[in-house]
Amino acid sequence: MSGIFNQVRIDQTRTEILSLSQSIKDWIDKRQAADIVGQHHTQLSVLKTVLTTALAKIETGLDAVSLTTPVQDLYATCRLLDRRVVWVRRVWDYYSSRFAQREDATLGKVLKAADEVVWSCYDEVFRNAKEQDDTLKRGTPPLPYIDLYYSPHAIPRAEPPPFLKSDVDAPFLQKFMQELPIPIVGLPAVCLRSPWCLVSVGHEVGHHVLYDLLPNFELQKTFGKLIRNAAYAASDKDSVVARRWEGWEKEIFADLFSILCMGHWALWAIAELEVADLPTMFKSTTLYPAPVVRLSLMAHMLKALGLESVPTLGGMSLAEIVAAGEEAEVEDNVREAVSFDLCVAPAVARAAVATPVGELGSLKSLCGWDNEDFKPGGVVMALAEDLRDLNAAANPTLRAARLYASSAVAAWVETTRDWDRKAADAEAAPDAEQRDEVRAELAEHVLKVIGNSRVDGTRSAEKRAPAAEAERLGIELGEMLLGLNPIVPGETIR
Repeated sequence: MSGIFNQVRIDQTRTEILSLSQSIKDWIDKRQAADIVGQHHTQLSVLKTVLTTALAKIETGLDAVSLTTPVQDLYATCRLLDRRVVWVRRVWDYYSSRFAQREDATLGKVLKAADEVVWSCYDEVFRNAKEQDDTLKRGTPPLPYIDLYYSPHAIPRAEPPPFLKSDVDAPFLQKFMQELPIPIVGLPAVCLRSPWCLVSVGHEVGHHVLYDLLPNFELQKTFGKLIRNAAYAASDKDSVVARRWEGWEKEIFADLFSILCMGHWALWAIAELEVADLPTMFKSTTLYPAPVVRLSLMAHMLKALGLESVPTLGGMSLAEIVAAGEEAEVEDNVREAVSFDLCVAPAVARAAVATPVGELGSLKSLCGWDNEDFKPGGVVMALAEDLRDLNAAANPTLRAARLYASSAVAAWVETTRDWDRKAADAEAAPDAEQRDEVRAELAEHVLKVIGNSRVDGTRSAEKRAPAAEAERLGIELGEMLLGLNPIVPGETIR
């Protein structure tokens, strides 16, 4: 049989490799040219180098295929390589679609502000940590995008999303995603019209800080032990309760971090997501405390930080929710567990607030916590008044974006309170059209102020910036792609 059939099949695979490599290069070159201020310089550079180097490595595997290989074995080999190319394409599409949202007029305006809030929450803790230990390196900051989910969420690089784990999945996936550190923050579409919801960014960035601040997930390990030990002591050494609380450690850390970034307005953000009918408020899961326990825990954290006042939760106070729960139609064992967890919460909150981060000091100090910012008459309330008057000014400092995110919530809450006070007077109360006009003006002003509060400089990742390092990662990925399934005649292609 003529070798032309084998050659045509090899050419087909090679065309896919070269075409994808060129598409990646062209798209990233275009993005980098448009990224004048270097906002995403490192993310794009690493993505380009790693993926194109990996594709080149796959091509070397194709080069090793002999034209004299039996046709059935050669086709099996090419199909395996095609599947590896598809997986690289999937990784590229995953990230490129999130970058591309910035080209949309509406999405781009919101994401410009979201980028600043993310950076404000993420970078300060690393800067302060590096002052204590200059060997620590900051990774690539999380990339926010608008997702089709109701709730905001974080996708750490160590936990690849289902989109990347479909029919081209492979055991190397988790390792590779750790080697290509572009963590993700998914934001709900409500941020487009209500940008004060960007206050939830603090919680999502907290997930990434938990993973990234110390090497080898050390912070996550120590925080989990801290929560377990605090719950164990507060429950009279009940190991079942201690394990239950330890299972909530990721969300507890993210809630704490959001408070350290956003003050009590972080509690407002969680309340927006959690306040529901009373039976639901008393339901816990393996990852989350019952909503009433979660909100109570955050309130105790605020108290431990010196902030007594908290916003109302859907028109109800925490005390009112807990009291109403006594009459809720929930099973006795559920009510008993929640009651017990509410008693444990104060001790867990105090322990969490004092969280030590290795030899770097407390998490509170690393976040630059200052409760004066959030007290009545403090910075946040002053900024809120400026926002409501539509005369707030951009402030290109690291803390500004997250403080403006908090003040945007305060401005919106005060606006709705004004409407509530006027509701009794039919002539004074604004109608739906007037309320929407006020909301739209405030939203536009919030996005403008936060988006323009950018700190100058390229946001490079100290861990992954050198081109040689990116090339090494690409080679490693290519070797994983080629070496995962040794190509053996007659093997089943997976």
